[in-house]
Amino acid sequence: WRVPAAAGAPAPGSLATTQLQFPAGALRPGAHALTVRAALCDELQACTYASATVTVRVQAAVIVAAVRGGDRRVVPFAPFELAVDASEPNGGTLSFRWQCEAQAGGPCPGLERSLPEPGRLDTAR
Repeated sequence: WRVPAAAGAPAPGSLATTQLQFPAGALRPGAHALTVRAALCDELQACTYASATVTVRVQAAVIVAAVRGGDRRVVPFAPFELAVDASEPNGGTLSFRWQCEAQAGGPCPGLERSLPEPGRLDTAR
């Protein structure tokens, strides 16, 4: 018995790796079907084949968004600053938008026009 030599295959009688490794980011989020096909041939080139397929589901990376410093108390009419803090496992660029809602509901009085435009944050570190 021998391993049939196909284009790019190892030489007959040699062993190839039995593992398939994917670099980070090689597959996009979604479902991917991966199939392995094996062949066993005798000296007369009579071959028997078998295959197996698995489904790999890639989930989108989990992102974390926070306001740097967390909750705080401030006094009226005193300036203060808030900053975006976010992480994304693949080190991508995240979009963000500030929004203010009053405790009683609805937009914060007097603040609607002073919120900054949506922005982007590079999480590569």
